[in-house]
Amino acid sequence: MTVLIGSWEFEGPFGNLSELHDEPGLVAILTGKNDEYELIEMEESDSVKSFIDTHNKYNFRVENADEDLLVAVYYCSDLTASLRFGLIEEVMKELDDTGADVEEIELTPANLLHPDFAEVANS
Repeated sequence: MTVLIGSWEFEGPFGNLSELHDEPGLVAILTGKNDEYELIEMEESDSVKSFIDTHNKYNFRVENADEDLLVAVYYCSDLTASLRFGLIEEVMKELDDTGADVEEIELTPANLLHPDFAEVANS
């Protein structure tokens, strides 16, 4: 399953955090259920799994009946930390410009590297 945040296709959302990988990428922290999600926070990390395992603001290891926290991930091992941060800025700018919400889409075989960053990653 994937989730579209702006025009960017993220893997997830994951409730089972064992499905996350120790790879660089963007981490979108979502809340919601029944295919209705709200973006709470977006961060970049050298290791998505480690970032979530040690996150100090949200505890993903304990079930919280008051909050339905989920994680969506955009793996981008070819990008440096500064490029990943720039990617977050692009995603957030797109959401600000369009007023778009996080919306579920069907899983499709897609290259998860957005065309805007493909040239940088391949150089």
